[in-house]
Amino acid sequence: MNTKIILASSSPRRMDLIKLISKDVIVKPSSVEENGNSEYGFPAMAMGLAFSKAINISEAYENEIVIGADTIVVHDNKVMGKPSNRQEAFEMLKELSNNSHEVITGFAIIQKSKNRKVVNYSKTIVAFDEYSYDEINRYLNSGEYFDKAGAYGIQGAFGVHVKNINGSYYNVVGLPIDLVYRTLREEFDYVANE
Repeated sequence: MNTKIILASSSPRRMDLIKLISKDVIVKPSSVEENGNSEYGFPAMAMGLAFSKAINISEAYENEIVIGADTIVVHDNKVMGKPSNRQEAFEMLKELSNNSHEVITGFAIIQKSKNRKVVNYSKTIVAFDEYSYDEINRYLNSGEYFDKAGAYGIQGAFGVHVKNINGSYYNVVGLPIDLVYRTLREEFDYVANE
């Protein structure tokens, strides 16, 4: 029987993705501030935040597998975090119109009893078509943008503006579950839905 997974995140999207491989999941959001440093590059920033979240939660768990993650959106060499208000979300989406950007999710998996720590990341290039200010405002009226890096969710209403993606779709949703599962299987002897 598999070890219980502890998800160090309050993201409902990450929870849905983890449930693809395990029904035995406990959600324990980390209290780590999401202020990363991009001095060593954007992947290092996302992995560092993910590791901090996983370490923070793993202190209370010996045998369980703890997974932390952090997703960032990068456009024109700057990070687009979660917008703090509607105007900020509007500006982000305006910038992304008819452009490509990177979505980088860092993840960390820790199991203290086996002294195992693995940190990795996935990067996906997303290209949007051109859209109008009216289309941005209609989307913002939905309120869907609030808790999302870059002010959109590919799986939501704004997904209709995606021209193409290069990389993992799940990564853009918030967790590259394909890569996470391979890591669990190869490094932690974990079998999906066992």
